[in-house]
Amino acid sequence: MQGSGPSCSRTSVSPVVDALEQLAAQASGCRRCRLAETRTQVVFGVGDPSSRLVFVGEAPGRDEDLKGEPFVGRSGQLQLDLIDPIVVVTLGNFASKLLLATSDGITKLRGRTYPYRNGVLVPTFHPAAVLRGGGEPMAKVRADLVRVKEALAAAAAA
Repeated sequence: MQGSGPSCSRTSVSPVVDALEQLAAQASGCRRCRLAETRTQVVFGVGDPSSRLVFVGEAPGRDEDLKGEPFVGRSGQLQLDLIDPIVVVTLGNFASKLLLATSDGITKLRGRTYPYRNGVLVPTFHPAAVLRGGGEPMAKVRADLVRVKEALAAAAAA
């Protein structure tokens, strides 16, 4: 019988979890960008490292910085190579332009699904834009999330 007491040895973690832990440790001491000048801590990411769905946002805001987790404030970056999700949802201009390597803005990009790595990418508005814009952006985000659901269902059927 396995127990959880001090005499039990730690079971080996998956290579992905181990790599993410190492990357998070490296990031916590990183000073290579201007974010390091004002942050209180690194906002690395949270969630299941084997997730089939990943949300990628913008630079962390005040609430995220204080807590050290993404998307904890009103408007909420992951290491995609390690997780290898089937669906990536980009939230807003910066993440969408960066991952799709385009200068097109989110208004032009959203509403479609793009091939991305081993799956698809679905760009949508950042939560802050929805909070500012009300009903119209929210209806568009809902439509984008239907695309996400369809992409996950298609991957599960394959």
